[in-house]
Amino acid sequence: MAGTTDRRIVDHVIIFVEDLDAAHHAMGALGFAGLPIGRHPNFGTINRTYLLRDSYIELLASEAERPEQRLFRRHFKNRGGLRGLALATRDAAATAEALGNAGILNTGPIDFSRDTPAGPAHFRTVALLEPTQFDAYVFFCEQVTPELVWRYSSSRHWNGAHALLSAVYPTAQGKPLPDAWLGGVVEAASASSETTGLRIGVDRVPDVGMLTAAAFREVRTVEHNGRPGVTARHPALGDVEITLFREART
Repeated sequence: MAGTTDRRIVDHVIIFVEDLDAAHHAMGALGFAGLPIGRHPNFGTINRTYLLRDSYIELLASEAERPEQRLFRRHFKNRGGLRGLALATRDAAATAEALGNAGILNTGPIDFSRDTPAGPAHFRTVALLEPTQFDAYVFFCEQVTPELVWRYSSSRHWNGAHALLSAVYPTAQGKPLPDAWLGGVVEAASASSETTGLRIGVDRVPDVGMLTAAAFREVRTVEHNGRPGVTARHPALGDVEITLFREART
């Protein structure tokens, strides 16, 4: 089943947004098909998710401000954008213990759920309580009920999105996370650039004119290692730049 392999590094990436509907429409213009709105009763947040092969993109908005949002509330108020990183774990309790033994402050396991059409999906997370090199909410996520999260095939996307190629987060002053945790996929923006964003492997690249008509900004064609692509920003997604490259499936 997608999303349950042992080799996963990133469970999902989070884009904090103010207007979930507007952000979802922007993702749709890029060719993504999102799952129905999900609610996290514990946190007072709502989301849309866009499944990839072994990870997913989450749009997260606040529906009701609650104390449980204290670990990430500031990201709703600071323009939003790519500000959440969920690293994969198959055992949150063991991860919390290992972090503690390494002297890394953490929340310990936190259980919560998200409403889905098939019933509540359950998660167990461990958040870091000390700054890292990323200006982001960083945590480990155990999918307790993965069959409810990866209920739909990623092939539903018009663009054929299937792979998270890289995620570039805003830089902060903090303890660097070990490279082994990031798998060559996650990095911090360079000091000379404020560009943060996602690179996604797709089967079909959207038309530049179509994206411009859908209120995207800084739309341009790009190429990397011979792979054609398009990159763009949308105000509903904060400061994140999303780049889609035509990428063969593996």
